[in-house]
Amino acid sequence: MTELRKQKMSRLFNIYDADRDGLVNKSDFEQPVHVGATFLGYEPGSAQYEEMFDWSMGLWNNIRNQSGKNENDSISLDEFLVAMDALVNDRATLNQIVMGHASFTIKIWDRDEDGMMSEEEFIAAHTAYNTKEEAAREAFGYLDRDGDRQLSYSEIIQAVEEYFVSDDPDAIGNWFIMD
Repeated sequence: MTELRKQKMSRLFNIYDADRDGLVNKSDFEQPVHVGATFLGYEPGSAQYEEMFDWSMGLWNNIRNQSGKNENDSISLDEFLVAMDALVNDRATLNQIVMGHASFTIKIWDRDEDGMMSEEEFIAAHTAYNTKEEAAREAFGYLDRDGDRQLSYSEIIQAVEEYFVSDDPDAIGNWFIMD
């Protein structure tokens, strides 16, 4: 794993490690679902809640399986980095889990259902995942490539792709996840 990808995957780890104990576990992947669903008004058991939960558990289970851990074990940063490197190098699984996140992001967090993600929607999504509001606001400014104050599906797809696979230090997608 390149140093740049290691930095980006460490940021991803940090948004899940909300208590900053250096470990992530299943509850760290459940917590943002609860926060986000509450913000969005999705009740447990609703289709939207279940989609959020299933996506988050899919990512957790992939990382956990790559780490050789049981469902209730914790994963260290080093183990997380190894698992994420394996995920990035398995393009089919990457497309299913990570690139599927772009579709999930628009579908779930697009509150006004206009097919775009507004700055408010982007900030709400990222703060649910433990990103500071200021960092999310700054990231949005970079990710909005056409300056229309919204993120289109293609802007999100490009950002997610660049975040996970690009080794270009100037790639705009490097801003997709901030901690």
